[in-house]
Amino acid sequence: MRKTDMSGNLSHVKQRADRIRRAFRHNGFLMMRGVLGPDRTGSLYEECRAAYGKERTRESALFLCSNAAQKLPFVADLMEAPEVLRVVVSLLGPFIHLISSELWVRPSGAPAEVWHRDGGPAMLHLSDAVSVKVQFFLSDLVDESSGNLVIAPGSHRWDIRKGFGGHKALESKARVLTVKAGDAVAWYGHTYHRVQPNQSNSDRVSIILGYALLWARPYDYDRPDESFLRLATPLQSLLVSGAQSEFTRGQYYYPHDREKRLALIEERVGPVVGSLIPMFVARTRRRSVQVD
Repeated sequence: MRKTDMSGNLSHVKQRADRIRRAFRHNGFLMMRGVLGPDRTGSLYEECRAAYGKERTRESALFLCSNAAQKLPFVADLMEAPEVLRVVVSLLGPFIHLISSELWVRPSGAPAEVWHRDGGPAMLHLSDAVSVKVQFFLSDLVDESSGNLVIAPGSHRWDIRKGFGGHKALESKARVLTVKAGDAVAWYGHTYHRVQPNQSNSDRVSIILGYALLWARPYDYDRPDESFLRLATPLQSLLVSGAQSEFTRGQYYYPHDREKRLALIEERVGPVVGSLIPMFVARTRRRSVQVD
């Protein structure tokens, strides 16, 4: 019987994992191809279209559902998807929570969005990673004028207090992301990005989840709704509720439920000690992560 060199394979996985981590920290974003799979992508697309059909007010209007995880169960399920949660925990650690959840539909004819860092003035001078956003694309954006996300690689490392050249510098770095339905992209919240106009004949449908260190304030909710908590899984409840509701000194830095939190995270993504990205690499197709 032929023996398999497991140590050599593990070494290869770790080397590639290190390359992915370095690329993320250098570029400020990470492409993940086909993370959802065709069946789940199709199901999520139909759920989003149904929500859009109920809520939209004008045929050509942008549609944004904020705090979507607490309103739409299929978004709540997505926030603990292990394929992506592994990457988030690898970058921020296990003591995180969900600070935003958005369902976006950019219909045909939707305008462009200007360069910005998420979080407004609070994020302008940030140099260290506090938050990571993950955008799941549920429709194909293979042309560069379909409402594509545009990233300025490395802009999360810019100290704008020293100046960075403004719009001209951003456009010189601009990378328009073309994606297939089921792909996802993760980026640091303070990486500069914008959105192309949608000049295609199709709607651009996506879900964006924002994760942050536990002490960072939520963006689109204050406290979790009781109706959400009644239906939430234990991990969903922790990811949305943050620290305990009864305030105690230092609770956002030393959560009293840290052992429970760590156990639930590890149950979902595997051991947190050391890097989780090797597990992510090993459990996905070789070409699923784009590091360039």
